Amino acid sequence: MALASHPRLLLLDEVAAGLTEAEVQEIAALIRALRSEHGFTVIWIEHAVNILMRTVDRVAVLNFGTKIADGKPAEVGRDRQVIEAYLGDRAAA
Repeated sequence: MALASHPRLLLLDEVAAGLTEAEVQEIAALIRALRSEHGFTVIWIEHAVNILMRTVDRVAVLNFGTKIADGKPAEVGRDRQVIEAYLGDRAAA
């Protein structure tokens, strides 16, 4: 229904919640295809960080309502605050 009005912006909230890894991959592929086909911008709020990092062009990370990082997924994935808040401190392992 959201696509019927030919939006310029599509807002998605936790679309991967409760899905299997295979379903998450399918929904990410669908989102990429729809974005390409229709040319709209997607704002996707998601706690499944791994799928976002593999799917989006740009990511902004909030921690308790404060933006701690913003940029390309590869850059943000290396940000110390992001690692500590969402990805776990791999250096401590």
